Amino acid sequence: MLSVKQVKDRSRARCVQRATLRLSPIPITPTKPLTPSHVKGLLWVDLLERATRVVRPVVHELNRTSCDLSCQTLDFWSWLETREALDCSTLDDLAIGKLYVEYHARAQSERRTIDGALVERVEHGFIHPISERLIAHWKAQYALLGVGDPGLTCRRPLALSREQLLRTLTEAGVLLDLRHFGGNAFLDFTEQGVALRPLQDAHGRDNYLMALLRDLAVRERTGESVALLCDREIEPDFNLLARVLRAIGLDAFALSIERVKLPGVGFESARRGGWEDFTVSRLAERFLSHYGLDSFRLGLRLYLIVAQGPGCRESFRYDLLERYLRRARSLLERPNTASHEAGHMRLRQLVERRGFADPYHVASLLLSPATEPELRPWIRQLFL
Repeated sequence: MLSVKQVKDRSRARCVQRATLRLSPIPITPTKPLTPSHVKGLLWVDLLERATRVVRPVVHELNRTSCDLSCQTLDFWSWLETREALDCSTLDDLAIGKLYVEYHARAQSERRTIDGALVERVEHGFIHPISERLIAHWKAQYALLGVGDPGLTCRRPLALSREQLLRTLTEAGVLLDLRHFGGNAFLDFTEQGVALRPLQDAHGRDNYLMALLRDLAVRERTGESVALLCDREIEPDFNLLARVLRAIGLDAFALSIERVKLPGVGFESARRGGWEDFTVSRLAERFLSHYGLDSFRLGLRLYLIVAQGPGCRESFRYDLLERYLRRARSLLERPNTASHEAGHMRLRQLVERRGFADPYHVASLLLSPATEPELRPWIRQLFL
């Protein structure tokens, strides 16, 4: 006879297997090359998606519109449009990244007013040619890394207008709207001990959370769990985003991982530069021909997911990456005689425990002598 706890655990497991998990990672703005921090996030989400999908349905879609409405992107594009037009066909990702660094050095000190015309164009699908060129580079690099494209060029109207979203938040009791008095519209969870967070100022300039909420805060998604993934720097914002979604009746939670610290740069944003020797193209130039595609992909995953774990603050090390590349080659050369059964059971246990397969735990299983045989039949499906 089953205990009450066993009945509850089995009921929860069945619920987890039926409900869809919607992955919503912080989008990378199309302004710079893919650095180790970006790649770590991409590989983390990719493994989470693949391993969780073995047990429960997963949806991972990118909407360019919500990504490109961030001030980081809009201000860069507005600045580019004041410059003499460039021949985008000649620009690689490094050249575009240098433009982004130049923009921050020259223009970011000035408080820019909102470019309403540009915002309207983006709402209707516009993307600046330079970012379009960059995304073409990204698509090739996603393919090189073995990462699925969630919709890098997919643009669709946001589910809610600004006023519809603000109304929804007002009805949920989580908006303090002072725009009529010359102030901001704030996300308001002060009763829960959380500081006010501006969502829109009196001049109509949106915080980046506005576009994300316009895309996610749809009550028809009550059959889903929403996983919000971000880097540690903006973890408070994503915890707040999860609170907002829960306040309107959605099941939402936030996960964060540490950025990759670069030698001589630290955890600084890409807007400062210093990433030139650590981009995807540089990593491929250095290791791809020697180790081959599969070892390159697997080794990079093991290094960035396990060695550079969720909270690691150690600097990126080429020597340690190469050690994981050798380990990956060794794993791939071993004969595969096991069945899928044990690995499937292990993944099911991970998903039932937290609602998703934690990438750090999945990748660590492949490095443990005790559990590596279980996952060996799954290497191609999960890691390559």
